[in-house]
Amino acid sequence: MLRLHLNERRTTKGSWVRPRNIFYGIIKEWGILHKLGTVTLDNASNCNTMMRKFANLLRGDGIEFTVEGNRIRCFPHIVNLCVKAGLRELTRVGAEELPDVTEGSDTFVEALQTDLAFNTGNSASEDVVNLARRLANALRASGQRLDDLSSIIQEGWEKGWWTPEEVPDHVPLRDMDVRWSSTFLMVDRLLEIYPAVEKLLNTDKYKDLRHYLLSSDELDRLDQIRRFLYIPHTIQEAVSADQTPTLPITLPAYENLLQMLKAFKAQEPEIAHGVQASIEKLQEYLVKTRRTKVYAIAMIINPTIKIKWLEEHWEESDVSAAKEWMIDSMAEYQHKVREEAREAVAVPQIVGTRTIARPRASKAARKQRNAMALVNSIKRTISNASISSNSSSTSETSPSTSQEAASVSTEADLAALLANDRRVAKECFERYCAEGILEDPEALEDFDLIRWWELKRHDHKLVYRVALDVMPAQASAVPSERVFSSAKETDTLRRNGTSPLMMEVLQVSKFAFKSERLNFSNNWVAQEEELAEITAVDIDPKVLLHLLENRELQKLSDLISSAYSHH
Repeated sequence: MLRLHLNERRTTKGSWVRPRNIFYGIIKEWGILHKLGTVTLDNASNCNTMMRKFANLLRGDGIEFTVEGNRIRCFPHIVNLCVKAGLRELTRVGAEELPDVTEGSDTFVEALQTDLAFNTGNSASEDVVNLARRLANALRASGQRLDDLSSIIQEGWEKGWWTPEEVPDHVPLRDMDVRWSSTFLMVDRLLEIYPAVEKLLNTDKYKDLRHYLLSSDELDRLDQIRRFLYIPHTIQEAVSADQTPTLPITLPAYENLLQMLKAFKAQEPEIAHGVQASIEKLQEYLVKTRRTKVYAIAMIINPTIKIKWLEEHWEESDVSAAKEWMIDSMAEYQHKVREEAREAVAVPQIVGTRTIARPRASKAARKQRNAMALVNSIKRTISNASISSNSSSTSETSPSTSQEAASVSTEADLAALLANDRRVAKECFERYCAEGILEDPEALEDFDLIRWWELKRHDHKLVYRVALDVMPAQASAVPSERVFSSAKETDTLRRNGTSPLMMEVLQVSKFAFKSERLNFSNNWVAQEEELAEITAVDIDPKVLLHLLENRELQKLSDLISSAYSHH
């Protein structure tokens, strides 16, 4: 869709088409305004303005849409704001820490002459992150320096100074303000290879760079900051996926991050002020996030969470409100089911097939699962340091609609039908919750939310309909931001005359082609799990019951035959 409408961004002299109008025009042209559930944006102020104006446009079309209720704030972006708030406090050099000298005095002149740190920034009061950044940049400034560093690392392996696991043959990383987690990755890498860096700069060849070396106190403080940054980094990695649902784990991720930061603050009092700044920023956005209904609904449709997390972390009134949000959504679908249903069960001429096997998780789902397992492991480690149902197999079916086929003649009849829709939705919701959460270790090891609902769509039809709307909503704007992440590779010195419009066309097209890249070997290698799967006919239980009750066995046989012939 985006590629088809790139030209709508073209401007004429003296005019500019605002992004909200472009977005609104595309959705309206495709006829999906009434299907729009949520919009995921980062937390820039212009995004706030866009959402307010966009909501006004939708309300003008009679569509209920609110800025807070239908907006999803990009979670990794919020984590990045929290990290920056903490780093600002940890790297701030207060006036009380500066030397008490007067310009022109002997003390001032002596400082200029003798203090190498004045020019290199390597003073006790300088923030250690900036010192680490300067050291990394100095090493990266020359290919010869990187080659010599690699030689020192390998020499250390041969002479037993360190093992490849202790000091791997890696190059220093640069810190990019526009790339999330880059500060953590830069600091982590530098500390990892620092023994080799120290040996390199202590050679005669690099004696001019020795002033970049860090003192033991600076290394200790840098390690504290690294451990602080590692906490939001792991959370951010878990919620930055783009090929598996992330919204169902967002609120638990908020809470995990908050608890881990509080525990770390108590564990590391020396940098507590910086951690507190991150906590306050996170709490600010957590309040805004709770106003959006879709977060609670997303957790409920996740069989590993349902309402358990809400009951453990929310007030009883908030939990009741979340349940009502879910039941209201299910009742809307039940209303549509009743209106669309016919007296006779429509029997398909051809049905599909499906596999009966424990659903295998996609690569993205497995990666997300591993990331959350790492988060929980870190949470337990920090917490320890700081404090030294029965399953139901009943298939859910909608009530018979043959008695409701008559036209509704009065408002009382309509109210009664709507009340009945809500009753059915509530019963279905209670049955879904009564099954309990998915806790089987073997099932959790390879859990994939999308594939789980593929198998359960007939068991909880109304919940499944809600899940279909919620699962596509992402908690992160990372995928869309990746479209322009390689802009520097496109906008080279030889292409510096490229127009903004052409730049946009190139970036979007490049991202699209990379995402759709062909893999001719994909699915050719047989997997043991695939060979163990059993192919089964995918027939709606309601259709099956209708055919059996009416003794239409031949029609049932034809359906089964047609399914296998088309498989």
